[in-house]
Amino acid sequence: MSALVSLVMPVWRPRPGWLREAVVSALQEHACQIELIVVDDACEEPVAGLLAGIEDPRLRVLRIEHAGPYGARNAGIAAARGTLCASSTPMTSSSRTAPAACWRSPASAETRSPTEPR
Repeated sequence: MSALVSLVMPVWRPRPGWLREAVVSALQEHACQIELIVVDDACEEPVAGLLAGIEDPRLRVLRIEHAGPYGARNAGIAAARGTLCASSTPMTSSSRTAPAACWRSPASAETRSPTEPR
């Protein structure tokens, strides 16, 4: 079995339809074993409610006190169970990037030690 890859998606004030599309898109990754950690950076409307109905054991929603994009990403990384970790661009109400463009398949990513030079 392949190594578990943790996908971390920090969100703050997301557009609901766009967020659902991004989550469904990420969960369609089948090139490797994944977990998707959506980090709710203290959104006024809790993200768990926006994702109601998406039933997938690989999806986890982590709600934190507002910490900004880097703090939210770090919280997601700290909660990750995977051997490898990938993070999307923080998703906000002003995000203009298509959901599928936020992820690159971890299976196609370079694999090397974090201390190994490029």
